[in-house]
Amino acid sequence: MEREGKGPDDGSRLYFERNPLPMWVHDVATGRVIDVNAAALAHYGHPRAAFLELCADDIVTPGSRSEASSCAARGRHRRADGSVVDVDCACDTVALPNGVTVRLVVIRDGGAKSGEQRRVEQSERNLKRILEAIPVGIWLFDAHGQPVGGNLAARAIWGGDIDPYNVAWRERINARSFETGEPLPLSACASIVAIEERRPSRGELVSVTTLDGRERTLVIDAIPLEDEEGGPAAIVVNHDVTRLIIAERQARQLEHVLASSADATAVVAADGTVGYVNPAVAALLGDATSARVGQPFPWPLGDAPSFEVALPGPDGEVRAVELRVTSTVWERAPAHLVVLRDVTAHKRVARSLLVSERALQASSNGVVVIIAGPEVAFASTNPAFERLTGFSEDEVVGRGFDVLLGGLPDKALLDEINSAVGHGRESAHTFQGWRKDGASYWCELRLAAVRDEAGRVTHAVGIMTDVSDRRRFELQLAHQASHDALTGLPNRDLALDRLRQAIDLAARLDRMVGVIVLDLDEFKVFNDAAGHTAGDSLLRQVSRRLRGAVRRGDTVARLGGDEFVILCPNLVDETELDLVGSRLTVALAAPFTVGEQARYVTASLGVSAFPVDADEPEVLLTSADIAMYQAKADGRNTLRRFQAEMNARLEMRFNLDVRLREALDHGEFELFYQPQVDARSGRVCGAEALIRWRHPERGLVPPLQFIPIAEESGLIVPIGRWALEQACRQNRAWQETGLSDFPVAVNVSVAQFRRSDLVATVAEVLAATGLSPRMLELELTESLGVDNADAFIATLADLRRLGVSLAIDDFGTGYSSLNYLRRLPVTTLKIDRTFVREVHTNPGDAGLARSIIAMAHNLGLSVVAEGVETEAQAAFLRRNMCDVLQGYLYARPMPASELEVFLQRSEPLFPTAGDEGDRTVLLVDDEPLVSRAIGRMLVLSGYEVLVASSGPAALELMATRPVGVIISDQRMPGMRGIELLRRVKDLHPLAVRLILSGQGDYETIQDAINQGAIYKYLLKPCSEDVLKASVAEAFQHHDLLSENQRLREKLSRADTA
Repeated sequence: MEREGKGPDDGSRLYFERNPLPMWVHDVATGRVIDVNAAALAHYGHPRAAFLELCADDIVTPGSRSEASSCAARGRHRRADGSVVDVDCACDTVALPNGVTVRLVVIRDGGAKSGEQRRVEQSERNLKRILEAIPVGIWLFDAHGQPVGGNLAARAIWGGDIDPYNVAWRERINARSFETGEPLPLSACASIVAIEERRPSRGELVSVTTLDGRERTLVIDAIPLEDEEGGPAAIVVNHDVTRLIIAERQARQLEHVLASSADATAVVAADGTVGYVNPAVAALLGDATSARVGQPFPWPLGDAPSFEVALPGPDGEVRAVELRVTSTVWERAPAHLVVLRDVTAHKRVARSLLVSERALQASSNGVVVIIAGPEVAFASTNPAFERLTGFSEDEVVGRGFDVLLGGLPDKALLDEINSAVGHGRESAHTFQGWRKDGASYWCELRLAAVRDEAGRVTHAVGIMTDVSDRRRFELQLAHQASHDALTGLPNRDLALDRLRQAIDLAARLDRMVGVIVLDLDEFKVFNDAAGHTAGDSLLRQVSRRLRGAVRRGDTVARLGGDEFVILCPNLVDETELDLVGSRLTVALAAPFTVGEQARYVTASLGVSAFPVDADEPEVLLTSADIAMYQAKADGRNTLRRFQAEMNARLEMRFNLDVRLREALDHGEFELFYQPQVDARSGRVCGAEALIRWRHPERGLVPPLQFIPIAEESGLIVPIGRWALEQACRQNRAWQETGLSDFPVAVNVSVAQFRRSDLVATVAEVLAATGLSPRMLELELTESLGVDNADAFIATLADLRRLGVSLAIDDFGTGYSSLNYLRRLPVTTLKIDRTFVREVHTNPGDAGLARSIIAMAHNLGLSVVAEGVETEAQAAFLRRNMCDVLQGYLYARPMPASELEVFLQRSEPLFPTAGDEGDRTVLLVDDEPLVSRAIGRMLVLSGYEVLVASSGPAALELMATRPVGVIISDQRMPGMRGIELLRRVKDLHPLAVRLILSGQGDYETIQDAINQGAIYKYLLKPCSEDVLKASVAEAFQHHDLLSENQRLREKLSRADTA
């Protein structure tokens, strides 16, 4: 194959010249030999000069010339001695730069050989195989220091064949001194030294870069030789010690590591002899390292990979040493590598960790380990966490805190936790969590960061504490700070805050805000009498009713005591406020159940409004309060709107409070006395002392204006003592002048009874005034002892032992109980004026009065009726055996001097009663002609006849005149006859009742007869004989009733005596 040739460079020329294969070159055109190498000269037996004179035809036999032109052919060549040999040759045609085409002939097989040649060649082949098998790299260098051949190991070390015709290989291998790393000059190379100086070079340690780029360390030996022509050459042997160098370096490093290691390390031979110990062994065991090497190892090494031994320490403490044993090779023999480690501290820490782990597991607080990150996640939890949250560890690991928030993530909370953990801050968080079962709880979470060796936050530890009870307590405290403890209503502070907000909103919306201050009437009296337990119960019931009466959005608050405020925001006009006030009044109208008794409560209401009356919350509240006090002054149980002039009245009340404190010292109080009249004799049998305040500027101040103030301020106690002492002294004076042989009654307030030693006070006053105890009567309300009946009864018993009389005032208005009354050591009951007012016309009041009188007599008590103002009332009470009458009918309360004049009267205040209605008939008919006709007939029969034209007129007449028989027409306008007679039956049971009527009313009248309202029915028209007979029969029945009544009275008086 022809190609463009190039002139040989020094490298290729050297390669051609030193090649062991016979090679020659001839001109293709002329056949003349133009070059030949040494191997060809030896092969053909021609000197160089003679060979260069030959042509190709001189060498190639004629029969082989055609093959000479091919790249590979077998032919016959002629040698210098004329012999012809068979050869295998390769030819290559090359075009030189000067345009001459030449052919390179390479002889690969010299043809037939002699036996000796074959033995030599076989010996050479064997030698070559041996060289190839030698694991040491061997190169043959020529006189120029170039490698002309190498074995397999050499090529493996160098990464391939070295091109002898390319001297650049020296730069590529970058030969360096192993010791210094400096580049080796060509003159210092072992091969050059061996060739030029004809002396061997041994043990040169060189670092090189192989042809394939690997870094190797070689030991080079160079042996000088002579080439075939007797020139210098060398054999270079390469020992690759790279691995050995690396192993030695690693061994030195390992030895350094072992020497500096804190772990004691020993190598123990199979026979138990110590082959190596590092310094840490001596430090651990306390002996010198050298003393251990070559000696038996202290402990036998079995098959166990590790075991522990106990060693006494220098301080006497027993240390635990752990030995870990692994197999190794030491000095080419099996051995044991033993690592000894003092695990005393480790075991101590392990025990501590175990205790900590057990403490963690036993902790009552939830403990969590959290993985730090953009969003933290649970890594582990303890059992208390599951008890707190209901979630097991497996259910939360890898999840965030949102799992505890019940599907309602609190982004602010989660951001706080993530930020605190991410920045490594200690933090505390309180949040409401939701258990797995849906129950809520309050939790306090405290977080602390956990950092790695580099100071990076990797985890956080959280302590979760159930603070539900504390949270409830805090909420309770917060609620208590703004709410009334008794009723649960907002208190004054919260009410003012809501009022302020309502005013702001109303100002923007152009609306009104109403304020209603409500104060219970006579609550203090009730509370002092019934006790605080009953009072509290009543206040709670009142608060519930008020809440139920207001609009949605209104606020009911308790200002204190029995005072409430109702805030009504967003009002369009004042009529809505009036409507709310009406609902509040209606809500309180129904009776309240306190204990086992019913109590009626009224309230006084004061109203103010924004922006009409004020625009400041405090001013609005004060204005409503002023209006409430005006409602009190106007008789209670009413509502008053704030008016500007009310300020003046309130100021007057406050001034009254101040002056009241001075009145006692200035002697401005005096006692008035109201006589009490014996219902049988008509003479004065007692007097009630009533306090009055004679103000130096205002004159006589009514008790209702100052007694409540005195009770609220506590001044009632000294005032009460003054009244008691003054009444006793005055009665003693009257006795000395002969004007009095009766007791004086003095009222005792609740405050006196509760706040002072009443028994001692009474005893001191009696002793100081010299008044006999039987001349003093103390009046108390029946509700005084409800709160503590036993103590109340004991005090009354002590007073009775002093000899004073005791009266229950206003009986029937309080906590009346027969069993309770039976236990009281009292002497008198006073019927309240509310039952006396209509006692002669109202069957209910009449029946109640008769029941009280009868009950009192059965208990051996006398009865006083208060508020007697008419003859009708007095007549009814006398007929029903009331013992004492007191009221304006006989005398108003008067100063002591006027009572002295009153007592000097000798005649009774009313005549003693005779036979009641023995021959008196009352005719009731709206037709005067009928009344006059029947009246004349009865007068002629000897009866006294009274006439009334209507039912009410008949009742008024019977209240003042005794009537034995009443005859009434049925059909009258207004009150029908049957209704009248039913009332008469209840009011005047001794009066016998007859009715005149037509046939059309038969069924109605028959029912009245069956009910006992009518004694006899007379059918119109009635004959004179039937009428006279019926009246006579009626008076016989009347006489029987009267006689029975007289017998009962005698028995009652006998029992009382």
